[in-house]
Amino acid sequence: MARFIARRLFFSLPVLFGVTLLIYVLLWFAPGDPALSSLGIFATPEQLETLRRQLDLDKPIYVLYVRWLGQIIRGDFGVSLITKEYVSTLIGHSLSITLQLTAVSMVMVLLIAFPTGVISAVKRNSMSDMLSRVFSLLGISMPNFWLALLFITFIAVGLGWFPPGGYVAPDKGFGPWLQALILPSLSIAAAPASALSRMVRASMLDVLSKDYIRTARAKGQREHWVVLRHALRNSLMAPMTIIGMQVGYLMGGAIIVEVIFFFPGMGRLLLEAGIDQDYSVVQGVALVSAVAFILVNVLVDFLYMLIDPRIRDSA
Repeated sequence: MARFIARRLFFSLPVLFGVTLLIYVLLWFAPGDPALSSLGIFATPEQLETLRRQLDLDKPIYVLYVRWLGQIIRGDFGVSLITKEYVSTLIGHSLSITLQLTAVSMVMVLLIAFPTGVISAVKRNSMSDMLSRVFSLLGISMPNFWLALLFITFIAVGLGWFPPGGYVAPDKGFGPWLQALILPSLSIAAAPASALSRMVRASMLDVLSKDYIRTARAKGQREHWVVLRHALRNSLMAPMTIIGMQVGYLMGGAIIVEVIFFFPGMGRLLLEAGIDQDYSVVQGVALVSAVAFILVNVLVDFLYMLIDPRIRDSA
């Protein structure tokens, strides 16, 4: 297993190198002047020119890219042009909050998608199946920012069940922490849960038509045992791919939701840095997000190996 993971990580290195190159080149040609953003509109041309030389903006792009790549390898993401704080410090604080939001959202995705998908497949064309497909269609169709506004208006403000916004740290208590995460997590999880539910249903329907399922039933095994042990386990491969992709979607979808719910996470940090043209922060956030997505896909490959013995034997 260790060799399998090491090989996957090794093959991810070219992808990561391409991501760093793409991030740096795109931001280099982005409109705006980092020196002007740092000093403000009242800065003199001499001050702007001095800061550009200090930031090495007068040097060729390939020289700056190699230098930045060397800093990244050493774990140095640079300094924010606006706040003068270390980018690694800003990302570390924001990443922990986004990971909390993503983790709770992922739990909601799994708790919604698998039960509804399995029930829809087992009770095909029943009322529960039709209701599940209708709600799945609605979940996919509604943007997460629209759901967030609906949740704030009707559930947080109207009913007063949850706070309308703001982040609560875990050390303030598990209850307040979870209450602050429920509505933003539901806003992000609705579309992925709907897509995954449809995938689980389709995969389960395909497996339930196999001969070994009919054989298990003919042997007199209980229906719930047939569904959980034989059908569900053998139908996990396709949904696992969707789950790996959805983690990246959840982290990306948190950008707008974090702004709406006043969460100081990675999405809000990226948005504010982009508005302020704080390109060192934008580069760091984009790179950390890419690394997280790559690691999640390696984890999904590892789970493939655990689920399917054929992959484990060939690894």
